[in-house]
Amino acid sequence: MATTVTSLLKTGDISAGGLKTSYMQNTLDFSATNVSATDIVQVFTIPADTVILAIGLTVETGEGATCTADLGDESSATRFLSNTSLETAAAKAAATASVCPYVYGTADTIDMTMDHDTDAAVVRVWAVIAKVQDTGG
Repeated sequence: MATTVTSLLKTGDISAGGLKTSYMQNTLDFSATNVSATDIVQVFTIPADTVILAIGLTVETGEGATCTADLGDESSATRFLSNTSLETAAAKAAATASVCPYVYGTADTIDMTMDHDTDAAVVRVWAVIAKVQDTGG
């Protein structure tokens, strides 16, 4: 059974009052917090009425062995990335234009679902987001 890891969760901080873009990032250090295959790591909270303009990851320290993960949300574990390698440092991946932009009408989390046990990788997940609520104008 999968474990949801919330200790690495970073809460989004988006100002209200018009279209404002923000850059979010969260560095997940799996050498400090080991995870198992099928674990779901919550990376960011995304407020309601937010659009993901771009999202991806950079592997800062590789796992050194076979290791992949998916990047998505509660509705679709692979919404943004699927079977992305975390094996070697400097590896990068970003969601394609076919999935971004993506609008969240209700609050959600961006989740990384682990395909393998992971105990060495350090991964920086990033997102460019915008609040798209009614500003009353």
